[in-house]
Amino acid sequence: MSFSTDSQLQNQMSAAGSRFRDLCETYPPETVLLRIVKGMADRNDLAPDKAEHYLEIAGLALDALPLGSDDYELAANRISNANRYYRRRIPAAARFELRALHGKLQRQLEC
Repeated sequence: MSFSTDSQLQNQMSAAGSRFRDLCETYPPETVLLRIVKGMADRNDLAPDKAEHYLEIAGLALDALPLGSDDYELAANRISNANRYYRRRIPAAARFELRALHGKLQRQLEC
């Protein structure tokens, strides 16, 4: 998704932050992140703009987790790669990234 003005980008980021705060009133950030990633990994028909929206919220949830820098960097990279694959309309590669991220996070957060 591209934005023609900085204010459009700011509005989109503000809206995602607001939705993330709403979700976090009900669920902890790790639950939000795992559910988004798992749900996206299981879907074949997700449009790139919807994927970008969900991945933006997943990134905010990731920011709220107490991960070390290496683990955070790997997770953020997987989210970024998935977004790039969705934009290029390669959903199978995006789902691979998300499945890998889900498995890694699930193991890390169980400890």
